[in-house]
Amino acid sequence: MSQTQEPNGSSAEVEVQLLDPDVGSPIKSWRFQGLPKITIGRAEDCSVEIFDRQVSRLHVLLTVCDGQWVLKPLGRNGVLVDGQLISEMPINREITFRLGPLGPSLRFNLAAEKKQDFMQTLCFDPETMPFFQLDQSKLQAEVSEIANDDFFQTLQKKAKDLRRQRKEI
Repeated sequence: MSQTQEPNGSSAEVEVQLLDPDVGSPIKSWRFQGLPKITIGRAEDCSVEIFDRQVSRLHVLLTVCDGQWVLKPLGRNGVLVDGQLISEMPINREITFRLGPLGPSLRFNLAAEKKQDFMQTLCFDPETMPFFQLDQSKLQAEVSEIANDDFFQTLQKKAKDLRRQRKEI
């Protein structure tokens, strides 16, 4: 019988990333350190909560067995790796999987890299920053060009007519 234990000691950090469906880049990440079990699904108590109707309340269980992570599908739509439905899969490298044929894709990283957090507040000294100024004459010329254009004038007239019609009702 296999024992649950942490891979590579208690300091092992892993990452689960929700991927953009169009380009495959991460749009959200969850990091875990020293956990022997990660759950993925719609339920509030899942480690990774994903709101998608293709995702079951408890869709995936990632566990550590004999020092190795194992991916186990639990959801009704299954889990696909490289387009194939799986029943259970040991993970020994970075892996991308999909929650059902039409669901979201995720990536599981065994050794999560320390990445800079791009969602932090920017702090800067305005005294050291170069100032940007608008060229007011150019701005005014561009605004005049747009305002005097026939298409813009037609839109303005149509908006005025619609406002008048609304007042009459």
